[in-house]
Order: sequence, then C-alpha cells, then structure tokens
Amino acid sequence: MNERIERTILRNLFRNEEFYRKVLPFIKSDYYEELNEKVIFEEIRKFADKYDRLPTEEVVLIEVERRTDVSDQTFGEVRSICQSFTDVKEDPTK
Repeated sequence: MNERIERTILRNLFRNEEFYRKVLPFIKSDYYEELNEKVIFEEIRKFADKYDRLPTEEVVLIEVERRTDVSDQTFGEVRSICQSFTDVKEDPTK
C-alpha cells in the first residue's frame, strides 16, 4: 500500500527524531489539504514549540479532543490516522 507523502511526513514526525529535527522547521500547515492531517500537524507543531521534543500520538489526541474547532467526525479521523501510525511495524534495518 502506498502512503501519501503528507501521511509519511506526519508518521515520521512521531517516530523519527532526526527527521523531526531536520524537517519540522520547514513544514507549514498550509501544506496539508485534508483537515484531519492539518489538525495533527498543528498539534505536533504546538507541542514541538512548547517542549522541543517528539510528541506521542496520545498527546496529540488529547490536545485535539480539547479543541473546540474540531468536529466529532474529524476527531475520529484524527484518531484513526494516529492509530495507523502506531500499528505500523518499524523496520529495524532502516
């Protein structure tokens, strides 16, 4: 299954510290057309700005749930995306 580049970037922002440090400063939320992906990215950015480290999927979900501008449907989509990142088995050879 081919993953869209936007999802690949989000997944790596959760999983890969080196990628996170090198890429996050150059990414803007405008790059995300799908609302659910944009919301995830915004929460990653807020967490990074505040704590200067990788967020967990759980932290992002908690913050998205607190937002008043996110519908239940969007929250469900965000949860599904975050769970898909957790379900992906990392290849230790990479």
